Amino acid sequence: MVETSKLSKKEVQELQSYVSYRTTLLRAGFFCLLLIFVGLFLFNVIARLTSGFTLYVLSISPTLLLGTILYRTSKKWTGGPALRKNIREDLKNGVARVDTYSVLEAVEIDEQEDEGVGYFLKLEDSRVVFVQSQEVDSWKRRGFPWTRFKVRTAPVSGRFLGIRKDGERLKPSMVRAPLSLDEYKLLNPKSKELFVFTDWDFEALKIPSQRTQMKSIPELTLPVRYSDGVTPVQIGDIVSARLWFAFFRKRIGRVVYVPGISKKHGEFEHDGLCWVGVKTTDGSVFGNVVMPETGCVQKSLHFLERDSSKCDVVTPDTVFPED
Repeated sequence: MVETSKLSKKEVQELQSYVSYRTTLLRAGFFCLLLIFVGLFLFNVIARLTSGFTLYVLSISPTLLLGTILYRTSKKWTGGPALRKNIREDLKNGVARVDTYSVLEAVEIDEQEDEGVGYFLKLEDSRVVFVQSQEVDSWKRRGFPWTRFKVRTAPVSGRFLGIRKDGERLKPSMVRAPLSLDEYKLLNPKSKELFVFTDWDFEALKIPSQRTQMKSIPELTLPVRYSDGVTPVQIGDIVSARLWFAFFRKRIGRVVYVPGISKKHGEFEHDGLCWVGVKTTDGSVFGNVVMPETGCVQKSLHFLERDSSKCDVVTPDTVFPED
């Protein structure tokens, strides 16, 4: 289902950042500094071999050639004048396109290197859509995929503006090995859309082959315990830990999420691993990984005492600010 909605203030600011004079000047400044650096480097190197007019020709000519190549290929990175024209049109219209996706089933795709996690999603209307990027990693920490979600884009330029949960978390039925290069070529590689519709048979995606194998998403079977292997971790426990982002100073906090006890949240259970969530006295939240082979947290998390009083537990609806 496709709807339109007025651009939010944040979305307007994001689109303006692509076409503002400040952005253009920064790009131009970076481009000039790069060419100056290359030119000076070549000048110093060639000066050891020759001098006079030849020195200037041999140092300036390659620099100008590099500048020409970078200018012509920069459209692939920035979108060029055509994209900026379309973004200005989106700003003039002042509306966003809102696509609603209703999902029946999902198959997760492992990442090969650093391209991010991916998903094949089977929609209620039987269509199959593919999405994969590093941005999807942050969605997964928020519980993606969901049974229903809304995607906001700029209608003319196609710029992605955001995604909003509109349903419950949907656990993928399978995790599939990374796609091969040949499989990527079949997925309309020229498309710049984040969500790519494909005619692939969804059921066939779940059949392992010699090239691609699948694995079931592991479930936590052991009760989570502290590193002594005996004391169970419970909601509300008072604990201490030394955190690298606090320069390894000791922090005191309370347990607000325990895998197997708390309702699942994508921030603390993903990629076959799970974490115990702790909220410190200053309000920050961090996770301590549960070792799969033992069901125990790391030694860096120390149990201090039980506390059954009320605390701010993590629920499936808890939203954490993006990094």
